[in-house]
Amino acid sequence: MARDTRRAFAQAVKAMEPGIRKAFLQAIADVRSTAQFAVIEAAIERGDIQAVINSLRLGREFFAPLDDAIRNAFVQGATYQLASLPKKALPTSGGGPLIVRFQGRNPRAEAWLTEAAGNLIVEILEDQQTVIVEAVRYGLERGQGARTTALDLIGRPGPSGARQGGLVGLHSGQARAVNAARAELNDLDANYFTRKRRDKRFDGTVKRAILDNKPLAQADIARITGRYSDRLLQLRGETIARTETVKAMGAGRREGMQQVIDSGQVPAAAVTRTWDSTGPDGRTRDDHLAMEGQKVSWGVPFIAPDGSRLMGPGDTSLGAPAKQVVACRCYEQISVDFLSLAV
Repeated sequence: MARDTRRAFAQAVKAMEPGIRKAFLQAIADVRSTAQFAVIEAAIERGDIQAVINSLRLGREFFAPLDDAIRNAFVQGATYQLASLPKKALPTSGGGPLIVRFQGRNPRAEAWLTEAAGNLIVEILEDQQTVIVEAVRYGLERGQGARTTALDLIGRPGPSGARQGGLVGLHSGQARAVNAARAELNDLDANYFTRKRRDKRFDGTVKRAILDNKPLAQADIARITGRYSDRLLQLRGETIARTETVKAMGAGRREGMQQVIDSGQVPAAAVTRTWDSTGPDGRTRDDHLAMEGQKVSWGVPFIAPDGSRLMGPGDTSLGAPAKQVVACRCYEQISVDFLSLAV
């Protein structure tokens, strides 16, 4: 029996995060690489934003690998949970061994996967439309050429040929940050240096321009904001990986345990769950610190101080908002009182 601990689960999560991050970043790279640049440029020239959106051909098919990665994390969560259960004979199983085979095609499991992955992809695609609309309007308001706006959107070809530095793939808040940085560089505004994700290798160039009160070349601005955008995209990939891995693996753990309960080998009344925050390290949410040690019965949600209900860390199935789940590092301890099962 593998021991279920905060550390063990954290290691399991860490092992799954790269797959989800890679799948997201690959999806964005595929969207950019297949973008019809000439069509996008012409649509921007006409001011036809819907045509720009259509030309990017954003669709769920690009995110199929992300869907698969989330499914894998869900199954690994179930496998992790079942591996932590004892294999010894239980009174409730008629004296036989505890059977812990996970049914990944269980309708309930399939329903969760369909909804969770679907909601994430829809959220990404809908937000991309906001990014596109705001980017085109930004370019039109500043009178920049359609070609420049198109390149700002899908990125400029890098040394390997892959497009770099585009706004497509960022969430709308990040895209606004890139446009704000672009405006600061155009205006020689030192506020640019407050941006933590900027590429500091360009700081000398920007400082000299400010000291000399000499405008930066547009090529330099494009290069600097492009690297800033790339770093924000990496950050988004990391955030999605952390959030979705914790959510999927947590849901998988609960599904695996539910299947054992459904089998009649363990009664729901013998199972409890306890919220375990990461402690006051400066990163843990105050709400989650307040939930430390909160114990609930099987099937009962945890309650956050703001009234949000969560079946476990990262869970949004009961409507918990992003502020309660994004990049959550908390842990749900699932305990079975085997002594209560004794005849």
